[in-house]
Amino acid sequence: MNSPFYVNTYKLIKEAATAASLAYPDVIAKLGAAQAYIETGAGNHIPHNNLFGIKNTNANHAGTVESTTEVINGKTVHIEANFNAYTTQDECCIGYVNHLIENPRYHLVLVSKEVPEAIKQVALAGWATDPTYASKLSQINTQFLKTPLV
Repeated sequence: MNSPFYVNTYKLIKEAATAASLAYPDVIAKLGAAQAYIETGAGNHIPHNNLFGIKNTNANHAGTVESTTEVINGKTVHIEANFNAYTTQDECCIGYVNHLIENPRYHLVLVSKEVPEAIKQVALAGWATDPTYASKLSQINTQFLKTPLV
């Protein structure tokens, strides 16, 4: 399958991960591209260039309130939440890599040598409240395994 959105996101993340001297930039780029594909509905909904649904917990970073779906106590609910706002998708991808680096709960994601392990670790670290998040990421990863990324 070919998706210009997936490929472009992969390239932006890989560039940011390489610049940050991450050990496995290709793994992080494939993980992030799959996350962005899910979070944006294949690139169809990108409010304020936030490709990953990163919530705003930093008063020094621009934010925006958006509707979102969360799973709380096993029930799907719709809430309003404060999300990071980015000027560009490139800035967002740099923010994504920094978010992984700056949050100790994602350490095992950053040291994952293979994408399936990174998917498992990002789900265990609580990236999303959806209990099927890892399965969805795995499906996206499998879907794009043979996609040329260069």
